[in-house]
Amino acid sequence: MIHPVIDSLDTPLNHDTPDWTTPVDPAATELVPPEGPVEVQDGTLHFQRCCWCNTPSFRRLLCPACGCTDMTSEPSTGTGVVRRVAAVGRNAGVPHPLAVIAMNEGFRLRARIIGAAPGRVHQGALVRLATYAGLRSQELAFQLCDESYAR
Repeated sequence: MIHPVIDSLDTPLNHDTPDWTTPVDPAATELVPPEGPVEVQDGTLHFQRCCWCNTPSFRRLLCPACGCTDMTSEPSTGTGVVRRVAAVGRNAGVPHPLAVIAMNEGFRLRARIIGAAPGRVHQGALVRLATYAGLRSQELAFQLCDESYAR
């Protein structure tokens, strides 16, 4: 009796595959983190829009509505409304507000609110995209549009 799997083992292996036993220079493969979020280019926030159902999304590989992978990048106005807010970093040092922001284009994102005390940022506050040097890689920062609530 001939078995197809056993018979295929007699065929020579494909030698086009990379050799994983040779050492690799770590300096040649070191990844360098980007300077800032890839979605922010020249001070403009970019988001994805599905080509099939026109649903906006942020940092997604698939459309949240239809699951399509065909997404286009569009610039955002950079303004939105705070939907949820929490103070983070209380144990590590100075607390700062972290908020879920509903952008004017229809998608939501999580970002740090700068220039305002954690108790001063409330639901419904208008915010705009900001630049801040003390951010971690891929972290976004927004500031309140009405500065009277900042302090």
